[in-house]
Amino acid sequence: MTIHRFFVPTSHFDSPLVSLRGEEGYHLIKILRAKPGMKIAVFTEKGKEYLCEVVKIKGSEAFAEIKEELTNRVEPTVYIEIIQAMVKPAKMDYIIQKCTELGAASFRPVLTKYSMSRPNQEEKQLKRWDRIALEAAKQSERRKVPPIYSIIKLEQILEEPGEEMKYLYLDARAGEHSREVLGKLKDTSANRFRVAVGPEGGFSDEEKKVLQEKGYLPINLGPRILRTETAGPAIIAILLHEFEKS
Repeated sequence: MTIHRFFVPTSHFDSPLVSLRGEEGYHLIKILRAKPGMKIAVFTEKGKEYLCEVVKIKGSEAFAEIKEELTNRVEPTVYIEIIQAMVKPAKMDYIIQKCTELGAASFRPVLTKYSMSRPNQEEKQLKRWDRIALEAAKQSERRKVPPIYSIIKLEQILEEPGEEMKYLYLDARAGEHSREVLGKLKDTSANRFRVAVGPEGGFSDEEKKVLQEKGYLPINLGPRILRTETAGPAIIAILLHEFEKS
């Protein structure tokens, strides 16, 4: 039997009961036509997940009782933040969906020389991306929904205070192959990555120069030129394969 998963913020918990309302409550009540006794899983913004049983439905709100905490590991042990240059809306949707499914920890959309411009309704766009990330997390049975930060210029993010992370940027026509670069990084302790992915036209020469000055290593994924919406998911898969702890 399929156990449907729902995202419920911890503010909606009143142990042992959980309140499902809003879009999640609507889906449970109206789409799935939940009845008392139905088993569901709920996960929180803190990465916790619980097996619950629906006990009461009151109007547009459902109440479920916590039966047990689910403790199997599903989140990656590797932290991967994707700095994604703005591209066409459909491609951004795809990037967020697939990178979330694969295990991205967070997204930083940025404006670059060759990227798409800032959307006219930025707040509405950010809410759409949040929803896409949530649905992708639910589908892939993740327990954390990667945050998507406000759109800023590439140079702004490069000025942020440094962290103990490994910095990479994708460059299809320069840099060493991923196996050489990642082989060197295995000797370092940090298991956190920040990866910059350019738009269709790639990063400009000036942007590449600044990236390298800020400690970003150029890396390519082989002789074939990947679309920007393919590159992000590809590098996540490679990093997880090379650095994920069993």
